[in-house]
Amino acid sequence: MKKKRVRLDATLAELGIDDNKPALTRIEKQATVSDLLKARSGVYHSALYETTGMEATRPLRGSQQAAKSKRLIKMLMPLFNERGGAFRF
Repeated sequence: MKKKRVRLDATLAELGIDDNKPALTRIEKQATVSDLLKARSGVYHSALYETTGMEATRPLRGSQQAAKSKRLIKMLMPLFNERGGAFRF
């Protein structure tokens, strides 16, 4: 049986992944598989059967970008390495 693999750095756009209407935005499609697995994608699409409480606390669509968290991690990583600390998600 041939193994099928997905690169963790592949974006939703590269993989052709979208959602029902309203479709994902161009920015949301830049989230990677890794971002999704770490809940750091910046995609805040409404969920099926979402309660009013869930809707009220969900960030607005387009208010966050996955790339911002990646830049922050790159900036902080040397500090953790210098001090011998671990950087986990």
